Amino acid sequence: MTRNDRGDRLGKELQQPDRLRQVDQALAKLREIVWQGLEHGFFECTVLGEIIQDQKRRLVIKAGKSFQFVIAADELGRNDRS
Repeated sequence: MTRNDRGDRLGKELQQPDRLRQVDQALAKLREIVWQGLEHGFFECTVLGEIIQDQKRRLVIKAGKSFQFVIAADELGRNDRS
């Protein structure tokens, strides 16, 4: 069974690949930006964080383009840090 077959059989919400938590996506994007910058040689990156409604965190990474992530408070479990 392919991924698309699974999504068709189980419902529309599963048609996308398994979602990573927003915090994991944000950290992966930040790592990618730093690596690309190091390979290129010169780069500038700004990371902004703030608390928004319902104790969620908004993380904005600016590096040429802007990438925004909204991270739920329950994604910030202390046991998950590497």
